[in-house]
Amino acid sequence: MTGVLDAESTNVREYGSGERVEPGIYLDIETGGIVLVYEPDELPEGTRLVRYRRRFRRIAAAPNRAR
Repeated sequence: MTGVLDAESTNVREYGSGERVEPGIYLDIETGGIVLVYEPDELPEGTRLVRYRRRFRRIAAAPNRAR
């Protein structure tokens, strides 16, 4: 038995952020979120904060602070 999703999955197309699309329900492939588009519009862009560990090496003693 084939379902509606099976029929649609044979014609899968991916859309990118900022691309103008027709009304419909879109899946954010990266996050799994659902985007509901009610009128022709552009798909939202994302913001990513990248955190990483930095490395340091001490090269001298701290200078005296004048008060």
